[in-house]
Amino acid sequence: MASLSKGLVATFRTLGSATTPQNIFTIENVVGSTILVGIRRLTIQMDTTVALAAVASQFKTSRPTALPTGGTVLTKLTFDTTLTSSASVIVRGATAADAGAATAITATAGAVGWHQFAQRLHTAAGQVILEDESLIPGLCETDPIVLRAGQALLVQIVQATAANNAATNHHVVNCAWEEYT
Repeated sequence: MASLSKGLVATFRTLGSATTPQNIFTIENVVGSTILVGIRRLTIQMDTTVALAAVASQFKTSRPTALPTGGTVLTKLTFDTTLTSSASVIVRGATAADAGAATAITATAGAVGWHQFAQRLHTAAGQVILEDESLIPGLCETDPIVLRAGQALLVQIVQATAANNAATNHHVVNCAWEEYT
């Protein structure tokens, strides 16, 4: 496969909500696309501003049952400024500004490929930012998840109780991919 472009994207800082599940990120390859999209890295960063004695935040990555709608279409960054990301690759976040009002992504989770716990502060003393939490297996850096035309990946926050994902949790999703012919 010939590489056409490599891209990066990051969501705005998204506040947790009492809605569970909460769709926070999608990357899709639109219907009729002539390219393949290889997802190489997909991570979450989380900041918690209050103590949480309940179950830690959980994130699921799945292939949605249909292409997502809504949300905020995010600006893609290419590795090489002489190359352009295909218009067939669309990335969406759940807010249009850091800690801004929600712009709901409408998507229904399909088969779940990765389920990840993230940080939980039992006490809220001091600042704790952990390393990236991977939302896909590490082997994807050399053997990517492939999105064909009409396929997408969806990242959701899921909780045992909606209170676990209060607006005191802040999330940023980062994604790196490659586009092929």
